[in-house]
Amino acid sequence: SQLVRFEQVEPGTTQLRDVTERYAGELAAARLSVGDVGALPPRSLPGHRGLPGDAAYLERVFGGRGVASVRIPFYLDHPFADPLGRDRAAAVAFLRRSARWAREQGWRDRMYVFVFDEPDDSLGGNVRELHELVREADPGLRLLVTREASARAFQGSVDIWGPNISPTRFRPVDVTTEHRRGNDTWWYPSITTWQPYPTLFIDELRPTPRALGWLAWRNQVDGILYWSATHWHEVDDPYADPATYNEPDVVGNGDGVLLYPGGPVGLPGQPVPSVRLFQLRDGIDDHDLLVLADCAATPAQRARLRAAARSVAPAMDRVDPTPAQVAALRSTALGVLDRAPGTGDCRTSPQ
Repeated sequence: SQLVRFEQVEPGTTQLRDVTERYAGELAAARLSVGDVGALPPRSLPGHRGLPGDAAYLERVFGGRGVASVRIPFYLDHPFADPLGRDRAAAVAFLRRSARWAREQGWRDRMYVFVFDEPDDSLGGNVRELHELVREADPGLRLLVTREASARAFQGSVDIWGPNISPTRFRPVDVTTEHRRGNDTWWYPSITTWQPYPTLFIDELRPTPRALGWLAWRNQVDGILYWSATHWHEVDDPYADPATYNEPDVVGNGDGVLLYPGGPVGLPGQPVPSVRLFQLRDGIDDHDLLVLADCAATPAQRARLRAAARSVAPAMDRVDPTPAQVAALRSTALGVLDRAPGTGDCRTSPQ
């Protein structure tokens, strides 16, 4: 863990768990949900002994305000060496117990499994096997796969599609089609997302982290996925060296980093949020405001909302609004809500 390295805490200790909770809380304050937090759901794996207080820790991390999703900690090599083969029965039992735990906490609609990251088409059979395993464990447990819905090798085996934000991967028509099938779409920016499409790089001068919320509303995208918030391991000092993703053929300044370690700047164990994280938070807030206003709007008001959203982000590759246009967007949405009798039962936050 990068927290061990930069926050000077020992692995496998309550001290590391406390620091992890603070980092998860900083993300939740920005309306983002953490992935793996280093603890298994209670009673999910017979014989497993975690740290004292793990159950309460998980309830605090995933039950707090701002958390919209709960990832079940399940991988191809953990907690079982061969979950699709000789350990399949144990894997099904583990997922069933984990899903039961999530349901008992009231998180039925939040729970998901994410194992295959950007699989190529040759892994279609493996993804299908995993989907069958997950459904056998609990029909309400959803499988996320970071591919576009047009990838035929995975159709019928995915509950949450995760397309990369790029001209060749994301298509609005796929979102609409998958909604009709009962599936969600969580898109993600990455090292392969380049201007003029919205990125999360430090070099980006446009408000593209915030624009992800506007564009998600316009395209009916259900969630935003990001691969890491603390990817510091490729640099000695993330404050001095921005090249946090550094490969021979590509460099991403700030890629995978939304939080900075407090230890090196005299704030041991305390996360330091980035401006990009605050922009993401504002974009999610704007998204929720638009959803609520859209639910309460008359047809004429709805048309004005859409026009205001087009003005700040006319297209995926055209995002450079003025402050006045952003203010007008919020003013239009707030004006609808000021005159509305109620907002119904609309789901707001992208997950």
